Amino acid sequence: MNVDSDADSDSDSDWGVDLDVDVDVDVDVDVDVDTDTDTVTVTHQTDDSHAANGEDDDRAGTGRTGTAGGDMDMNMNMNMNRSASFQGSAPGAPDHLQSPGLNERQAAAVEMAVNQPATFIWGPPGTGKTSTLGYIMASLLEHGQRVLFVSNTNRAVDVGMLSLLDALENLGRTGEAGHITRFGEMVLENRHLQSITFDQQLENVFVADRDRKVEMLPAEEEYHRLIRETEQLLIDGEAVPRVLRLRIRQLKKELDEAGTEMQAGYDSGRSREMVMINMLAGMKLIGTTLARVCTSDLIDMQQFDAVVIDEASMAGLPYSLVMAAKARNHLVVTGDPMQLPPIALTDDYRHKELLEQDIFTWVSKATEPGDLFRWHDENPGFTCFFDTQYRLNSDLAAIISDVFYEGRLRTGKVQKKGRRKKSSVRIINTEHQNPFITSSGEKGFRPLNELHLQIVVDEVQRLVAAERVPPFEIGVIVPFRSAVWDYRRQLNARNMADVEVGTIHTFQGREKQVIIFDTVMSGQSQFGKMRHFSVRPFDEDKNGLSVPRLLNVAFSRSKDQLVLVADFAHMRKIYRNKFLGRLIGRLVNESSN
Repeated sequence: MNVDSDADSDSDSDWGVDLDVDVDVDVDVDVDVDTDTDTVTVTHQTDDSHAANGEDDDRAGTGRTGTAGGDMDMNMNMNMNRSASFQGSAPGAPDHLQSPGLNERQAAAVEMAVNQPATFIWGPPGTGKTSTLGYIMASLLEHGQRVLFVSNTNRAVDVGMLSLLDALENLGRTGEAGHITRFGEMVLENRHLQSITFDQQLENVFVADRDRKVEMLPAEEEYHRLIRETEQLLIDGEAVPRVLRLRIRQLKKELDEAGTEMQAGYDSGRSREMVMINMLAGMKLIGTTLARVCTSDLIDMQQFDAVVIDEASMAGLPYSLVMAAKARNHLVVTGDPMQLPPIALTDDYRHKELLEQDIFTWVSKATEPGDLFRWHDENPGFTCFFDTQYRLNSDLAAIISDVFYEGRLRTGKVQKKGRRKKSSVRIINTEHQNPFITSSGEKGFRPLNELHLQIVVDEVQRLVAAERVPPFEIGVIVPFRSAVWDYRRQLNARNMADVEVGTIHTFQGREKQVIIFDTVMSGQSQFGKMRHFSVRPFDEDKNGLSVPRLLNVAFSRSKDQLVLVADFAHMRKIYRNKFLGRLIGRLVNESSN
């Protein structure tokens, strides 16, 4: 591949440096982005997947959804304004559900969700999508709808369920918490969440049963003793005193009401399963992962009026269609089609093309970001775009808005009082320090940039010592899984184990006070010559619409400061006229102001 570095200097990625070089790039490595397997879609997987780092999750990957073949009929009728398969609940959200703290778009989304058979909520980073989800679920419950809430990962389900608990508390309806359950593995440590996990609720039933048995033991012993006395009287031909008959009748009634005879069978597997089935059937809302829905027989037999899908832009299309089929009245789809897409682990191009689609891009038929916005503008009846963000500082938010959201995203955040005014973007350009990458030689592409590694570790120490940033509020993002372990080892050696290191996928739905994004890539010495090549996470020619979606996540996780570490010489040679190059150009301009 030949890259002409003089081409089209009118782009935002000129960066104030004149180049007159012709770089021969004859090595073209196609490297899949390391996902930390947070949300992997596998074509023939039947069990819940688990994260490579052991943190969470049930996630996409089940044989129930079938393989994505060319014969799969995708002509599903998606008439959003009316559908024979949706019955619709009572119109209009109660006034008290226009809850405190919701802005106009968020309140409109709540009302839309309870009135439309299908609702698509597009929530860019920091726009309050998760908190609004809580009020949407509370509103559906208020309308008497039985709700299934699902997401890709256990962490996302936990966050959504906590949002629901907050909404119920704010609305003065905490009593409903006894009728909702978190089904599956909880990964967030929270006592309120723990109290609504299905395992905890099941244990509470068994504990109550055991306590009741202990409480009723004297009555049970008296009952059996009186029965024996009665039998003996009958054997002896004597009359049974009326007071004895009445006492036996009273004890039997008490024991029957306590249910000790029925409950005594709970220890058997069959009876335990029946208790679980009956408990789930009595729940008004069940929160779990997409994979659990498709692999758990207990969930499969449940019926739902409404289904709410969070992070739907990360869910493979087969999963979304399965969830839609479970909704009798309402389907609420939430996510950001400009953030992480689904991932398919398959080499079959036809399967990959289908499985890497999300429901937003499928319904909108989008092949580029502009298509998504046109689809939203043309369908205001069932789509809602959250246009106000509260996470990023306004300068970085303006870049994110312009680059990823056609300038539609505005900032509602009030800057911290007393904060020294400075750019939210810090650029560390390593080109003059002669960086280069090496590869371990093991299977696959495992790049190591020792200069960048040292710079990142030093920057973390500076942030902690000079800017008083708590280590747990620092996140380091790298594009390769192998680099994650390299950085973790070095930070652990410096007593900085609380700094979170991960790939872009690791940080989906997360936020930190400071994010350090290291591009890692530089030239690599081969046969005495420095070679530069592109990698899939950064090259839209190889990864299409996924590139801006990945970069959007990487650059929008910081609450206060984004630190970019990059070899600008490498970036200009390979990505100057690509999306990454233009984005870096904007960041450079902002950091210099």
